[in-house]
Amino acid sequence: AAPKELLKALAQRAAREQVPAPPIQLPFSPSGSAQTLQFLGWLGVAVPDSIQRELLAAPDMLARSVELAVEAFAEIHAFAQRRGLAVGCNVESLTARPAEVDASVELVRRLHAHFALEHALRRQLSADAANLGLATEQRLRAGMH
Repeated sequence: AAPKELLKALAQRAAREQVPAPPIQLPFSPSGSAQTLQFLGWLGVAVPDSIQRELLAAPDMLARSVELAVEAFAEIHAFAQRRGLAVGCNVESLTARPAEVDASVELVRRLHAHFALEHALRRQLSADAANLGLATEQRLRAGMH
């Protein structure tokens, strides 16, 4: 909820001041242990209690943290797009544990795949809409003659 509130306030302020909103960059870090979650807290990152409980109860905490990060960024990105805001993300591993480093790479891969698919679907919808418009225009012209 906090990122959405920030984005909402940013969009409102930009509109009120009639200036473009700056792009926002959000950090994501997979977490594979209670110690990494504690370290996130020490860094000042507020991980909601419900997310902490879900991660700690997950059979594969690291895999679940990657899934949650993809879901969260996709939701935040869609929210921002609806408000005309540019939002990006950076992914980093907070530890040198090989599994967490690998999970960071996996998170980047999944984010890329998610947004590549979304972009392809958007392009296809645009092409379909353009083709529909052209076909409608041709039918209208054919009916006028």
